[in-house]
Formats: sequence, C-alpha cells, structure tokens
Amino acid sequence: MATFAATATIYENLLKQGTVYATVRSGSTSDNTPDGTAALCEATNSFSAPTYSLYRSVVAFNLSTLPSGVNITSAVLGLYGWASSVTDAFNAVIVSGTALAGTIVVADYGELLAATTSYGTYAATAWVNSAWNNISLNSAGLNAITKAGTTYFAVRHSFDINNQAATSANYVQWLGDNDPPRLTITYAAGEFAGVIAVVETRFHYFDATGAERYLLGTPV
Repeated sequence: MATFAATATIYENLLKQGTVYATVRSGSTSDNTPDGTAALCEATNSFSAPTYSLYRSVVAFNLSTLPSGVNITSAVLGLYGWASSVTDAFNAVIVSGTALAGTIVVADYGELLAATTSYGTYAATAWVNSAWNNISLNSAGLNAITKAGTTYFAVRHSFDINNQAATSANYVQWLGDNDPPRLTITYAAGEFAGVIAVVETRFHYFDATGAERYLLGTPV
C-alpha cells in the first residue's frame, strides 16, 4: 500500500440569504454570493430573524500526478476546524461537486441542490477547532475520485439536504488559505502492475508496486 496526499486547489463558499427558507434553499433568491477562494469556509444553515443564511462549500483537488491505474482502497478528506455552533445536532455531508467543475460563478449555488448522495459525513457534535476533522469517504466517494485529473467535492449541511429550516445558528467552519482542505488517498498497485512492453530499445515494465521501470537494451 502507498499513500498520496493532495492540498485543495479550489475552496469556495456559495451563500444565499433571504427571509423565505424555500427560496433561499432553491437558489431563486437574488442574494447569491460566491466568496472566491476563501480564508474561511463553512457549512451553515442558520436563522437570525428575519433572515436565513445557507452556505454550501466547494473543494477541489488536482490529482494529475496520481497514476490512473492505481486501485484506491481508502481516502480521507481533512478540514481544519476554526469555529462551530451546534444548537441542533447536524452533519457536514460530503457530496459531489462535479456540477461546479470549472470557474465558479454566481449561478452555481443552485447547481448543488441535486447533490444529495453522501460521500461521507461528520457529526457537528464531534467537530474540533484548531485541529483536523477527518472524514472518511465511503465507496461512492472513492468512486467519485478522478485519477490523473481534478476531483470536485462539495460540503453541505444535513439540514439543507433534508430541507429542514434552521431555527438558530448551526454551522461548522474550517480554514481555507492558511490550512486548506486536504485529501489523503491510500492505494494499491493497479491493473498495470507486472505488465511489460518494449519501448524502442528499452525494456519498459511496471513492477509489483505499480512503479514504472526501464532496462536499457533489447530484451531477448
């Protein structure tokens, strides 16, 4: 087994605020603000009369140097805690962020409404500040990892996914700029391990760990 660690290249907040929860959640209200690459990211579903605030966060990892042939056995998404408010128990839920691939724009908030399949959850009651909160990805999350490419995840509040309006402040916040989200992948040798090929006058093969090897000369 081997490990591969990546630091997020994109981490952004998408925020909606308004007085009617249904329009805030659907994204139809006009107050729609992408924060850009943020110093602080969060999963928030809060109410401070008369305004609801609902954050959805995007995080992306460039995995271009992860060999496409490896077999991923586990992966952990780490978020470095900053603050939290847990009046009502909830989860931070990792979901697909592929709907937001590319440049994040104002209209993208509503694109995450359909992303409800959980790739992993973290109970807000277990959230710690000034330390890493590590979320193990389930099989759906592992299958969502794009090898030798960019992987997009999003973090949603479980109240948001369940269409449950907040009655108070419920959020978890994590750092972006100073300690950006990280993804740690454990993998085994992939399908190419043990395959050999003749490349020009070199003997080219993958060893049992999946690493590329070359022997000079023509094999006989």
